[in-house]
Amino acid sequence: MDMVRKSYCRRFTESIKAIFFAFTVSLLAMCNKDTPKYGVAYNIVRDSIGLTKISSGFHLVKHTGFIEVWENSACIRDNKQGCFFKKKIRFNDTVLLNESDIYLGPGEYKTIDGTFNEKLFWVYTLSIDRKKYQWQYTIQDKNSISDGYLGKKITKKEAKAILKKWNIIHTQ
Repeated sequence: MDMVRKSYCRRFTESIKAIFFAFTVSLLAMCNKDTPKYGVAYNIVRDSIGLTKISSGFHLVKHTGFIEVWENSACIRDNKQGCFFKKKIRFNDTVLLNESDIYLGPGEYKTIDGTFNEKLFWVYTLSIDRKKYQWQYTIQDKNSISDGYLGKKITKKEAKAILKKWNIIHTQ
């Protein structure tokens, strides 16, 4: 009888340890998932790199272990003026891989999928060899949809001119 009791206690203790371990791991995973790495506190680094800062009007709408998406609450999609709409950030554990600023323009265009605001993408991305960062600028509007879904690549000078036309002040 004593042997059966010891066996039962040992299995019970091991089960409790396994449950506690699983609970601790899931709790740590949730804590890490809900803590943004590249939020407002990262603005000091953004400023030194030349990236647009996240203002207090932005809120986190998506956060996984490798992506953060911040949206500007003040930007109204059917507004007839341009605005800084969204910031998408991709990263791995230690490295910023990509930061995309998405601006909505006042113009609209239609496709078979519906009506969309024109968009300008201002992207800072790590090169494939992971040795340097590079800038890319893309316009998505009625004139560029024939160039494919991703739009048309443009220069920084063209991107700044478009933002100026949309009454958006870009500081970088």
